[in-house]
Amino acid sequence: MTGRVVLVVGGTGVIGGAVVERLRAEGAVAVAASRSGRAGLVLDARDDASVGAGISTLLEEHVRQVG
Repeated sequence: MTGRVVLVVGGTGVIGGAVVERLRAEGAVAVAASRSGRAGLVLDARDDASVGAGISTLLEEHVRQVG
C-alpha cells in the first residue's frame, strides 16, 4: 500500500478507524472522512456536492504527499 492515498468514509467509527490504522501501518496515506467533522476530511456521502468537494480537497492536500 506504500504510496497510495486511500479515502475511508466513516473513518471515525470503530470499524473505519481500524481500517485507517491498518492502511497506515501498510504504508498508505489513509484519510478518514466523516459527516461529523471529527475526521481529517468532512464529507457527507449522501450529498453529491459534499462528495465532490471532499474529493477535491483530498486531491489538493494529500495526493501531493505521494506524488
